[in-house]
Amino acid sequence: MKNGKTIAAVAFVVVSALLTATSASAHARYKDSTPARGAVVAAAPSSLTITYSNDIQRISGTYDVAVADANGADVTNGPSAIDNADRSMVSVPLRLALPPGRYVVRWENISDEDGDPAQGAFSFYVGQQPTASDLAADAELAAVGAEADTPEASPTSAVTATPSLPAASPTPAPVSSGGDDGDSGSRIWIIGASIVIAVTVTGFIVWRTIAKKDG
Repeated sequence: MKNGKTIAAVAFVVVSALLTATSASAHARYKDSTPARGAVVAAAPSSLTITYSNDIQRISGTYDVAVADANGADVTNGPSAIDNADRSMVSVPLRLALPPGRYVVRWENISDEDGDPAQGAFSFYVGQQPTASDLAADAELAAVGAEADTPEASPTSAVTATPSLPAASPTPAPVSSGGDDGDSGSRIWIIGASIVIAVTVTGFIVWRTIAKKDG
């Protein structure tokens, strides 16, 4: 029975790892950006690009990048766009010759992994160093959307945290006729099948081990 218990323990660890990996990849979180989070740039950028931790859904109204100045005025010069070659990247054009100051970026998306919504915020600076009050405000921005990663949070509370952005639906929009949105369902089926196969094979090995022991 000792061997059987060992194999069962191994099976539990394998299945738990699969489930953890699935959960961790759910949200398309902020990974990098140009300008970077908290960066001080000498020249005003002509656009802002964010790279997320995984691909996002290309469905109108479910993703956005908004950039505003210190007074809350919009400084974008067109709609956000997903990179055709890499759907983890979203760019938005900015107005020409932005004056020196602090600029706040707020973003939202829906992950293509399993349709989970995510959002967040950060700032960058043009031609000036942040003050102590700026850094304190940046710390508050870092908390935007973070509650969505905790079990107690609800999709509604996460959306309410950034009222300046259009509220994203907590569930994915209906799948369009395009081929992009089918990837999410395929990944979920593959992960589920992998877990079932792992449990079945491990159970068979445990049964064989116990049978031989009893024999």
